[in-house]
Amino acid sequence: MIDTIGGIVVIVSDQQKTVEFYTQNRGFEIKTDMSFVGIRWIEVSPKDSQSTISLMLPNVQMMSNEGVVEAAKKGIGTETGVWFYSDDMQTTYEDLRIKELTSLNLKSRNGGL
Repeated sequence: MIDTIGGIVVIVSDQQKTVEFYTQNRGFEIKTDMSFVGIRWIEVSPKDSQSTISLMLPNVQMMSNEGVVEAAKKGIGTETGVWFYSDDMQTTYEDLRIKELTSLNLKSRNGGL
């Protein structure tokens, strides 16, 4: 019987920036970072989570054809269907908001916005 969800794949345009977002801004850990069928396969998750988010670039090695790759590229930045739980949602929200504001301030100071 199946008793756990392993993870979900999220298609991204830049794996490294996305990894940095989840690890530096959200406190996630890298669970897997390896080469797989000629691509970088990377998974992140909260520290104690068994489920992971696989951050995948659109590529023909893992997708059936170029049409699927192009459709995946168009979906980047849209709804992923991923949601998270927290024992203390208000504190989590406030912590994430502070991190986001700090991140935005650093970007604007460095000419990023």
